[in-house]
Amino acid sequence: FFCIPITLDNEHCTLQSEERFCHLIKLGFPFSFFSFLFLLFLLLTLQATNMKVWKKVTKAQQQKSLVNWETSQVVLHAHCWDSFCSQEKGVSRKEGVMRESAEETAEFYDNQQDVLKKVEEATDLVLRSKYITSFTGAGASVTSGIGTYRGTEGIDTKEALGQGESDSEESDVDYESLVPTPTHKGLVTLYNNDKMHAVITQNCDNLHGKAGTPREVLYELHGNVFAEYCEDCEKEYFRDYCTDLYSTNCYAEKWFKKCPKCGLGHYTGRLCEDKKCKGKLRDTIINFGDFLNDNVLGGLPRATKECKKADLCFVLGSSLTVPPASLLPFKAKKVVICNLQKTDYDEKATVRIFYPCDDFVTLLLEKLGFVN
Repeated sequence: FFCIPITLDNEHCTLQSEERFCHLIKLGFPFSFFSFLFLLFLLLTLQATNMKVWKKVTKAQQQKSLVNWETSQVVLHAHCWDSFCSQEKGVSRKEGVMRESAEETAEFYDNQQDVLKKVEEATDLVLRSKYITSFTGAGASVTSGIGTYRGTEGIDTKEALGQGESDSEESDVDYESLVPTPTHKGLVTLYNNDKMHAVITQNCDNLHGKAGTPREVLYELHGNVFAEYCEDCEKEYFRDYCTDLYSTNCYAEKWFKKCPKCGLGHYTGRLCEDKKCKGKLRDTIINFGDFLNDNVLGGLPRATKECKKADLCFVLGSSLTVPPASLLPFKAKKVVICNLQKTDYDEKATVRIFYPCDDFVTLLLEKLGFVN
């Protein structure tokens, strides 16, 4: 059979058909000299026809974008997206800019067959590892009601599109009513079965603590909205209310002192309850520009040691873009990354899965025979 690819159009994925860039004409006659002449004539005719179609398509493309950017979200097959990204002809300058921006926030999903295969690989790694750590980001808490930063529905993404404000995270989230997700609960299940030995997180929502992760194995590197500590003796206090409500933007309060690093406030107006100390209490939140704490809420040095002695580290829901915390997972011998967005470290991962964290952890527990 002779298969001749004829490009009929450049319209992109509608998720209704697997053939959308070229159609195949199959010729099934015996090959001979006359057949060769006939085939040559047919090829020349088809090529001429194809050029006419291409000119019409190109002209239409000058008036219409290849992707409908007017909608809030566009869903494409992965191979369609890859083809679109590699295409130069028919792509306007404006659409090229939109494509580049979309690539920064795009979320990817592995097909079910690949997911099950990768869960199998991750399960094998767990069974062969003696010391396991996890590193969680915003994606681990998203189903509790907290938005991510860089996804299609991320806080930064919406702000860039003019759909939200930079302080929307603080004003919209009721941290006191949040409930742990299957990811938080699943890590506790792994811990209870001696398959998780340290939980390191960039999240400040206290959901790991609510789920039951013991404080001695929990490292909240960017702080906890319910925690404050004494700046003198470093004693920690956990409240049932958000401590940073009394510090971050309390410019009119007498205890407010502008931080030279982040430009916000950290003092909460309360004092250490130790009568011999009475030092000033600070929130534990690490804002952009602040240094990570060495001892508070686990501290960076201890978290680093945990990763260095780990055989395996799970990265769950983090795009790994905020150092120095984002560098920790790769101090472990092997790494499994589960995140919907691509990261700069994907090639370093032993297993890389594009799937929601909750669903991945649930499948992992089922494969291990644990009940979450």
